[in-house]
Amino acid sequence: MIFDATSAIGSAGAGFAAAIISQVLKAKMERDAQMLDMIRQRVEIADASADKAAARDGDAGKWFRRMIYFGCAFTIIVAPFLFAFFDGIPVQVEQREVMGGWLFGLIPQWTSTTFHMVQGFYLPDSIQRAFISYLIPFYLGRGAGKA
Repeated sequence: MIFDATSAIGSAGAGFAAAIISQVLKAKMERDAQMLDMIRQRVEIADASADKAAARDGDAGKWFRRMIYFGCAFTIIVAPFLFAFFDGIPVQVEQREVMGGWLFGLIPQWTSTTFHMVQGFYLPDSIQRAFISYLIPFYLGRGAGKA
């Protein structure tokens, strides 16, 4: 027998499957190549931006960062002692109270804001936390990075 129909159908099916698989793999490889090109372009843009930022950072930037640092240090360390000698410094303090939220959220919660007048120097915890958690480590880390 010269022609076997089942072998021909099997060979055609295998060829079809191989063509489909090769097309899928080719499309995936092209997409991966495009993604790598995009990643390379993004890295080049980020590097160029970082290089420009490093070149811009001159003495003015150093002095500005130092002014911010010493201004915060003055506010947290020196100002409370200085302003302790002044009696009548009026300060408005905001108080927010969250109410509601009962019955598993059926009654929504709302916020009530009131302002109170106090006398003296007021230093919120958020400034202290930001100074201790962010500004001091940033300034010290930047100095250690240059050393």
